[in-house]
Amino acid sequence: MRNPIASGVLYESDFAKLNSQIESAFEKGTGSTPLEIRDKNVKAIIVPNLSYSLISTMSSWAYKDIAESPPPLTFIVLGSSSQKSDKILLSLQDFSTPIGIVRNDRNLVNRLLDSNSLIDETSHNSETSIELQLPLLQYVSKNSLDGLRILPILTSTLNETIIKNLALKLSKMDNVIFIISSNLLSYGPLYNFAPFRYNVKTELENLNNRILESVLTVNFIDLLSIANKYDFYSVSPILVLLEVLRLKNIRTGDILSHDLIQQDKNFVSVASIVYNSNI
Repeated sequence: MRNPIASGVLYESDFAKLNSQIESAFEKGTGSTPLEIRDKNVKAIIVPNLSYSLISTMSSWAYKDIAESPPPLTFIVLGSSSQKSDKILLSLQDFSTPIGIVRNDRNLVNRLLDSNSLIDETSHNSETSIELQLPLLQYVSKNSLDGLRILPILTSTLNETIIKNLALKLSKMDNVIFIISSNLLSYGPLYNFAPFRYNVKTELENLNNRILESVLTVNFIDLLSIANKYDFYSVSPILVLLEVLRLKNIRTGDILSHDLIQQDKNFVSVASIVYNSNI
């Protein structure tokens, strides 16, 4: 069992307080909790990887669309690893949160095992990017928690061959929805990424716009080029998704909410983005 490490730090640890925290995020963001009607057809979302106090309102937009789409058999949750590696890190553990236990779809995990991947419970136990999405997912799946299944994946590779190999396998999995836990851009001394010396805000906004455009237009090559130029490996999960979407002939995403958060000399670009089926 993978126990929570972010509860009480990045989100509330008490069940009732956490439920209230998420409910409040929906009311402040979308204006209401999700409807019972399932008239949407979401295939993937990109949501921020930060404290709920900063991003749960933004994330509520994408999760509302998930709640109003037919439930999949499995949610494929890709998070970024804080250490760069060309290995795809998998887990066989179920994940515990203050709301309950989320089961791991071990059959799908086994389908991903190859020379580029490995079971690494130590990394999964110490990273928060996947955990942060689970209470929100549980909240919008409250009527079907017993059947809730995830395929948890950590990735930080910028190796095009490895990314495309993983994406090809994922694209062949039926009845799934992708949840990408990733910020678009993290800039400043806190993130050891500050290449601009002059006109920092302008240069940062230009870079952010390029990243955002490549993500919304499913342009894998452009985003990979940006990531390699700046060794920006935290967008690896987004790169995997863009290749999956290309293989599924999904060419555009919809941005529901976006912000460039500034904290002292640090900036984080976050967004709530959805990709819908063409059918």
